[in-house]
Amino acid sequence: RQRIGPLPTPSAPVASAGDLYGSIYASTVAINGAYIYNWRLATVEAPTVFVVEKQTTRADVGVTGLVRGEIYNVQVSAVGAAGQTEWSDAANIVAP
Repeated sequence: RQRIGPLPTPSAPVASAGDLYGSIYASTVAINGAYIYNWRLATVEAPTVFVVEKQTTRADVGVTGLVRGEIYNVQVSAVGAAGQTEWSDAANIVAP
């Protein structure tokens, strides 16, 4: 076994409309050594006020209950044995 060390910052997520009104789906490229992905969403009008924060064990997330027509910023960070990465660049998505 080789040590992985600090993980790289995830790439900006790709976000798309979900199957339901007010839902989105976002994904990023999986990072070797990551065991948790932290996701956060904020509106464009209030980019530092996070309206959704989720953790997943996969490099994707589905979010429901968003306001239709609102533009959201989606970011992701990864967590490995050496700790949490920086937050990714944001992806913008309009909730359907």
